[in-house]
Amino acid sequence: MKKSILIFFLLVLFIPLSTKAAGLVPCGGSDDPSTIKDESLPCTVCDLLVLFQNVLKKALEFAFLIVIVFIVYGGFCWIFSGGNEANIKTGQKIMTNAMIGLVIILCAWLIVNTVFWLIAEIGGTNYTNTWFKIDCENPTPGDGNVGDGNEGDGNEGDGENEWSNAIQYEIEDPEQILCTPIEISKECETKFKLNKAKCEPGDYTKMIESKKIYDKEGWYCKFQGKRTGSGYPPFCHPPKGILYLDCVIDTSGEQIETKKNEIEKKYPDLNGEWKEAPIGCPDWQQDCDEAQGSAECGIQAIIKDGFCFATEPTKLLDPPGEKMGNGWHCIFEKTDANISGPSGKSFAYCISNTE
Repeated sequence: MKKSILIFFLLVLFIPLSTKAAGLVPCGGSDDPSTIKDESLPCTVCDLLVLFQNVLKKALEFAFLIVIVFIVYGGFCWIFSGGNEANIKTGQKIMTNAMIGLVIILCAWLIVNTVFWLIAEIGGTNYTNTWFKIDCENPTPGDGNVGDGNEGDGNEGDGENEWSNAIQYEIEDPEQILCTPIEISKECETKFKLNKAKCEPGDYTKMIESKKIYDKEGWYCKFQGKRTGSGYPPFCHPPKGILYLDCVIDTSGEQIETKKNEIEKKYPDLNGEWKEAPIGCPDWQQDCDEAQGSAECGIQAIIKDGFCFATEPTKLLDPPGEKMGNGWHCIFEKTDANISGPSGKSFAYCISNTE
């Protein structure tokens, strides 16, 4: 038992050193800019709790690994005991102690995490999120994270001018006193497509979610007012925010017609008909990395040719697609983590069975 406790504390000390504290410290400077909101953000007592919680989480992961190793080792001693009573008892004892150690580790994690959560509840506005995760908010009003739309548009350094042409949709619930999120979603007008978008939380508001609307040229934001006080239910500041939507003229219709004309010219003697089908994540799966499907010609016609059309930011795999059954099969892959899933269309050039 003394050796196990010593190993556990050595792990707690070793983890920050071995990882150079990457991702463990939520404030101040860092080798990894993605782990902080602002390199000049000062550390607070809340950040100290987050540090302890992150170290505890890493130590718990290592402890689980050690327990599994001991269970496997005890199992081997038992299996390969050769009928020796002493070896069988040794293997059983190792496995039993490993399971007891696992229970002790879990109980310790529950107790420590509960203490941290109680401290966070007493702390008030600077502490947010759930029982198993403490998150420190920037104390400056209105400095919440911004979720941008399509990245790499070349305008990142323009500051406010970058969004000067974007339409602004404000959302606010001044009468709300509970921590209920408010939502807003907007789409581009017909014949326009989404260029970029972002969600910007207002004063004392944090952003819960920012993403592209699946299979549509639009964006979705979810905001929540920051809570204050230690009572239950907690009081929340009225949430408010802005959705910036920048749309540009959609030329995809012209591109599709051009592709159709190219295929029709290959078969001048045929009087074919075009079938199309949208392709995205299946109905039972709201978020996916890959989607596939076909535009089918049906029983009254046969497939002659076809093509796939990907909606940005979606990538077409195995272009230009292929005949499969009586349709044109396409496979799409999403290239932007902010969208729910890939989207596109399949087009099949169908001719009558009599031709």
